[in-house]
Amino acid sequence: VLGQLTGYYNPNSTGTAVIDATGMTTGQQAALAANADSIDRINDLSLDNSLSDADIAAILPVSQEADVDATGMTSAQVDAIAAGLSATATSSTSVATITNLTLRSGQDAVEMGLLFPKTAVGSVTVDATGMGQAQLDALVTHQNKLTGITHLPIDLTDGAEGAPSTPEGITDLLALAATVTINAT
Repeated sequence: VLGQLTGYYNPNSTGTAVIDATGMTTGQQAALAANADSIDRINDLSLDNSLSDADIAAILPVSQEADVDATGMTSAQVDAIAAGLSATATSSTSVATITNLTLRSGQDAVEMGLLFPKTAVGSVTVDATGMGQAQLDALVTHQNKLTGITHLPIDLTDGAEGAPSTPEGITDLLALAATVTINAT
């Protein structure tokens, strides 16, 4: 069935499904996602925002060194990439690179920690609207990956966790921010 759906089925020596995804259309990738439980490995997978978050979550755990162009991806699609990375952390499958990534408050600090290592230096943009301290600390930790931050919230009120945990972190993020809201009351 996979061969009919994709045209790229190539059983390995044990008869399990190994798929070469070079040049596949979104429809073919969606067919792979629907049959991911029957696939041992997908080689040369390139993903973009045309695949749903559910399909991304299904296909990444069986992919070998996938490349992701995150241009225009929704927060749910970026979450699916992080989930795929988390699912593959103990296996040989992985994402090789993520380009054009935008992080939002929908990505928690753990997801950011999974995504940042797959991005190039100076390649991640951030809309920090609604981000909390753990997320902002993750941005500080990986600030060399950032190209800029918009809507940076800095809440310095007593007991608030709306700023990086160190003064240096605040300074570092302010240097990258295009727009900042500071609450110091």
